[in-house]
Amino acid sequence: MGAAKPGAIKSLAIAAVTLAVAWQSYSFALTPNLRRSAPEVVLNRNPSDAVALSKTIASKVKESGQYVTHPKDGKAAAQSLIDTPLSRSSLRILGFDHVRQGDKVNAARIMSLSNRVSRRDTWAQIWLLEEAARAENFAAILSHFHAALSVKPELAQALNPILVSATRFPEVRLALRPYLRQNAPWASGYLTEASARAGISDVSEAVLPVAHHLAGDAYVPAMSQIIYRLAADGRLDEAMSLAGTVWHDFDRQAFAGFAPEIVNSDPRLGKLAWGYGSEGGISSRLAGEGAIEVTFSPLSRGLAVSRTIPLKRTGNYSFTQRVEITGSSPPSQLRWQAQCISGAAQEGAEIIWQQALPLTKDVATYRSTVAVPEGCNLLMLSLYGTGPERQTEAAVILSDMQLERM
Repeated sequence: MGAAKPGAIKSLAIAAVTLAVAWQSYSFALTPNLRRSAPEVVLNRNPSDAVALSKTIASKVKESGQYVTHPKDGKAAAQSLIDTPLSRSSLRILGFDHVRQGDKVNAARIMSLSNRVSRRDTWAQIWLLEEAARAENFAAILSHFHAALSVKPELAQALNPILVSATRFPEVRLALRPYLRQNAPWASGYLTEASARAGISDVSEAVLPVAHHLAGDAYVPAMSQIIYRLAADGRLDEAMSLAGTVWHDFDRQAFAGFAPEIVNSDPRLGKLAWGYGSEGGISSRLAGEGAIEVTFSPLSRGLAVSRTIPLKRTGNYSFTQRVEITGSSPPSQLRWQAQCISGAAQEGAEIIWQQALPLTKDVATYRSTVAVPEGCNLLMLSLYGTGPERQTEAAVILSDMQLERM
């Protein structure tokens, strides 16, 4: 067999180099895809691959529903840090391995390092949050809460109740304010939950110093609920003052008027304003200043309009209204009812008065006496109706409405 020709050797060498480069390129292109689809395969090939290690553990967490480390995870994380010294996920895995070993000192040191490298590792943030809570470091609690929810907003369902419960601490209320002032992405969701579940004194104290930063649409459900609860608690002046601080165009004097107007139909004030709707075949709207038009589809039944009125005094009130039937036929029934609300009794309050309107004339004025018992801070007036039985729409206009203490 003859010696290989120099040209053939050169061609083989070039082919080998080309093949090696092609394999490296293929491997480099393949690895990112495998990291997503089969991270354990990448990890078997390269135990120091920080991304594959992180995704493998994330997959285990998804399957088991909890974060449990294994000794080999810690070793793999330590090895991956040689190639990727600033891998936040490897630092977190190594930190949890120290937690597994009961070494809280090194766990805290490594988790803090992960936090300095990046605040985008949610597991590290939650662990640091829990440690801050144990140490009663309220500023740190809010810092890690903010970091965790900024990366994974879906954690709000689990974390918000914790922060809502902690709102009772003055230190937490103080630490909250910078995030409310800056309109942190999670702030409106937290405040909506706190407005319904936290103590009213606690949540109102938390928002008052920064209330003028909370006028955006995202905060309307929370602020209207806080204002409502203050009024229900007999703190009407505080409620109206807060409304004026949040919304600079709020006219307290005009809002206090009973007859329906644009000002006291402001949806930002929630149940304290006149509420109109279109549901179940019943539609209502403000029909000029001082009047409400309600239309009823045949056989419709339900709530037409309502308003919860703050009261400064109890006793007997005179309720007057003018009712004009404008459709081809009257509704089958129109019935007012009043409920008394005080403090925590916001829903399902006892009905203290009901009045069905006769509707025997096309135009009539009705006057009733509503006896408001002691301790009633809010009076909820609701108009219910039933549509006509015949196949025609019914419509009425309510006007000249007054509620005055006798």
